[in-house]
Amino acid sequence: MKENIARFLIAFVLLLPLLSFFNTGFLTDSPIKVLQTIVFAASFSLVMVWGFLRKYILIWSLFLLASMVVLYTFTSETTNLMAWADLAGSSAMGLVTLTLLSYLPQLIKKGYIEKV
Repeated sequence: MKENIARFLIAFVLLLPLLSFFNTGFLTDSPIKVLQTIVFAASFSLVMVWGFLRKYILIWSLFLLASMVVLYTFTSETTNLMAWADLAGSSAMGLVTLTLLSYLPQLIKKGYIEKV
């Protein structure tokens, strides 16, 4: 258990700057984007260390996609929910992309994808 926690922390520390560059370009103008980057790094680290969590992260991202659709649908001039819908949609797509990316080592190992 201690080894898994250590691997999680190492992966998190290594992934945070990389994902921060991809998500925000190291700009800290929006605290929500910084929080989103931290969530991306934590979820990708969790998936890499504990693979059984992939299903739950995919379910969470489907919930975020559904909430994006609902927020876009009910946006009007009086209730501007467009920013929240954008946040939910970009978070969902980021989580799906990172979760699918975590399957890459298995696909290479089984021979579906050749090493370069």
